[in-house]
Amino acid sequence: GGAPETGLPAATGHAGLRRALTRSRAALLGALWDEALAVPAPGMIGGPVRGIPTERWLAFLDGRRAFHRSFDVAAGLGPFFNAASCASCHVTPVPGGSGGQTITVYTPPDDARDTRGLRAAAIPGHTPERTDGAKATRRTPPLFGLGLLDALPDATLAALADPDDQDVDGLRGRLSERSDRDHTYPARFGHKANDWNLRRFMAGALRDEMGITSPVPRGPHTDGDAAADPEQPTRYVDRLHAFVAWLAPPPRGPVDDAVRAGEAHFDALGCAGCHRASLGEGASRVVGAYTDLLLHDVGPKLSDGLTDNLAGPSDWRTAPLWGLRFRPRLLHDESETALVAVIRRHGGEARASAEAFDALPGPKRAELLRFLESL
Repeated sequence: GGAPETGLPAATGHAGLRRALTRSRAALLGALWDEALAVPAPGMIGGPVRGIPTERWLAFLDGRRAFHRSFDVAAGLGPFFNAASCASCHVTPVPGGSGGQTITVYTPPDDARDTRGLRAAAIPGHTPERTDGAKATRRTPPLFGLGLLDALPDATLAALADPDDQDVDGLRGRLSERSDRDHTYPARFGHKANDWNLRRFMAGALRDEMGITSPVPRGPHTDGDAAADPEQPTRYVDRLHAFVAWLAPPPRGPVDDAVRAGEAHFDALGCAGCHRASLGEGASRVVGAYTDLLLHDVGPKLSDGLTDNLAGPSDWRTAPLWGLRFRPRLLHDESETALVAVIRRHGGEARASAEAFDALPGPKRAELLRFLESL
């Protein structure tokens, strides 16, 4: 009867396929081993969350490989881009952190209520993007702990929103929203809360910052360069997501009596009204992020002059404070290095808290700063 049909080239056969698969698995296992040796321990900054399941840990390591992948023109880089890999920007103090560079955002002429990143580099045959309109600087956000924030139920954020200040505490936190063809969703990611889940947010960064298209629904899936679209499959976005979604939140620094006293002052001044120490309940509860993920008007000294969907020029999503001690530069545009200067630039809904900080006796003010420096 002869050998059965296999669809394999005659010179390959089952034995050749087994050898090829063995080499492929060995190469992958070797690469994952290298990542395992390089990645920080669970719970450390840049490492996975504590208690990560083994299969998720392997996916985390593989996702870290994808995070470091550097694209070239043949693989779809461009036509406009800011970096060739995720790790090029998210590098401080370790991969997954904040930026080695800032980006410029601008109001596109076709949508006065949106902002887009301006790509500073271009592949051969194209000119880097330019704009004569309003623009502003934004820092690359750290990615630590974002999987925990992504897992918070929408209802948790909706319950915190108080746009009409019904509790009369001076805070008017608003839930940002974004829509696709079928639904409107509460948004929580981005400096002005312009996307609703981590996977979409990452697919958008892949496209906007590197010009790499994918099938994940986040805007245009074609980009006009010579590489066939989509330039990366859904699987690549999933690999990146497996890394970022399981990144541990930054660990706290030492907590002593001065730090505990400082947090008490932080609460008493009303800072914790927006920078909440915990969010949610039960299995999804997040502790230590110090955010409510809502939009707040923090006054003209922090305005960037741009409108982004529901966020006006001085509206910002409350920035998580975890990992603050690892950031050499502060605020959305990295324009400050001193915590006191950052606090004093808070106005709008935060004006009373900023003024109360200045009115604190020197020792109490020092304790509050010690608390912030421990985050």
